[in-house]
Amino acid sequence: MIKKLLFLTFLIIGVLSTVSSVSAACSIWRYRSDVETVRVNETMSGDDAPVIAIGWSRDHTEDMSFYVELDGAEWTYNDRGVLQEGVTYDKLNDTTLELIVDVGTEEGEIKFNAGKNIYLPINCKVTDAGEIRVIVDGNETTVSNANILIAKAIDGSLTVHGNKTAINQSGKLKKITITDSSTQSYKANQKFTLTLDTGFKFTGDITLTGTGKFDGLVKFDVDSGNSSKAYITITGQTPETKGEIIMEGIGVTRNSSGKFSTVLLNTTFTASMVPLNSKLSVASYDPEAESKETTTESTTETTTKATTTETTTEVTTSSVIMIQIGAASYTIDNRLYPLEVPAYISEGYSMLPLRALANAMGITDDNIQYNAQTKTATLTSASGTSVSITAGQSSISIFSGGLTVDMPISGTAEITNGRLFLPLRAMANALGVPDSNISYDAVTKTVTIQK
Repeated sequence: MIKKLLFLTFLIIGVLSTVSSVSAACSIWRYRSDVETVRVNETMSGDDAPVIAIGWSRDHTEDMSFYVELDGAEWTYNDRGVLQEGVTYDKLNDTTLELIVDVGTEEGEIKFNAGKNIYLPINCKVTDAGEIRVIVDGNETTVSNANILIAKAIDGSLTVHGNKTAINQSGKLKKITITDSSTQSYKANQKFTLTLDTGFKFTGDITLTGTGKFDGLVKFDVDSGNSSKAYITITGQTPETKGEIIMEGIGVTRNSSGKFSTVLLNTTFTASMVPLNSKLSVASYDPEAESKETTTESTTETTTKATTTETTTEVTTSSVIMIQIGAASYTIDNRLYPLEVPAYISEGYSMLPLRALANAMGITDDNIQYNAQTKTATLTSASGTSVSITAGQSSISIFSGGLTVDMPISGTAEITNGRLFLPLRAMANALGVPDSNISYDAVTKTVTIQK
């Protein structure tokens, strides 16, 4: 009997010890359960910020402090503040917060040992690609250590590039490549949409190759109801790596035999964290293009002549200029040009530095004048038209054919950081580009000018 009592006593003590050990455990979890997919340099805050919860425990009876560190991101909290009643924080550095918990039942204290949890929004700026983690260091308190995945960050860009070919009514385009330098994974059946303008249609001819994440996972189809539209479909879940889609020998044709200026290929893709909406100039008009493939040497000479006259004219009179707000470069027919100072938005108008805007519109440095005293810039185009604009004034002066006309404008030129910035659309209009040839993509913040 005594042995049984002793056995039961030890058993009860063991059970109580186990319960005590369990009660001391502090659960820490991702309160908003989804792992976010974000971009490098993106800021998470407010309702968009993930939240971690630090659970209560019966052992939380004393005031305490512990640390919460970010891996792959930096806190955007102020240097110190109140997280919730009874919980304050100090930001020790860009990646580490110290949480100070005033445990108790009085006003201003937290009942951290009686069912009250701590909720910490991860207000931060993403700095690195890869996994973004929250690391909790209990600092030898009753708070547990933890390492929690809250987001996956991607970096890179999604671009379309290729060379222009010369065609008449039909032909094959030169190699066009979609490059994805991000590591985002895509689901099966997501589609890139390709659209031709100027009345051209896809014939269905193409050699399609996928590399990296797209290897063996892409196919090409022409839209059954609209042959000016085609799709590249992703046929399976892609891995988290970079990749390219290479299109060669795309066959195009049209019914009309009239002259055109340029053919634009519009490529869109909305399934990415870096959405794609690209307008690429893929072809120019050449009246001799149809006969090049079938005629003899005399045609070759004609072809050479056409290349040196027609093609040159196309480059100077028909170009696609793309300027992304905030970017360190812009493109003309997909050729990259650096920007010392990026474009920005001012009161709804796209602003570009004087020299960059002039060069983008085909005006050389020799034909740019700036009067620092009057803050007036004068640009002279190859046709002899001169356009003058003064910072702060609501009109542009245009001199052409011996006449001067003042054109009213909405956005004015302005001095920013010692540089003259010009309203992009107004200047393009003054230099002869109509509004119909200027577009703005609010998603990618890109201005496209067909010049």
